[in-house]
Amino acid sequence: MDFDTLEVTKERLENWKRAFMNHPHYRVTASLEGRYKCPQCWEEKQVHAAIDINDALKVERVVIRLPDVNKAILKYNYFTPFIALQGWCRKNRVRADQFEIELARSLKMVDNLLR
Repeated sequence: MDFDTLEVTKERLENWKRAFMNHPHYRVTASLEGRYKCPQCWEEKQVHAAIDINDALKVERVVIRLPDVNKAILKYNYFTPFIALQGWCRKNRVRADQFEIELARSLKMVDNLLR
């Protein structure tokens, strides 16, 4: 495996995550409680890396073409890692001890399709 290209692929997937997590409709709630920010949050100035939206769209097109299991593994790893792995694996019929192998396989698939 060429680890340099996998690192580039991981960076591109992180860019994909940032692009779609910053989308205005991601985690939107209509309630006042959902939009509340504490006063400490108002003062914080968070500096984020620049988002390359064109590259994020290319990665999105590649991820859409993946098999459902690999697509779900990537979405879990980048968007919802706070969900318990055991429960997620049971729901998606992936063995928990094979998750890292399946994640590496998914990354390699994305890497091959992005070339």
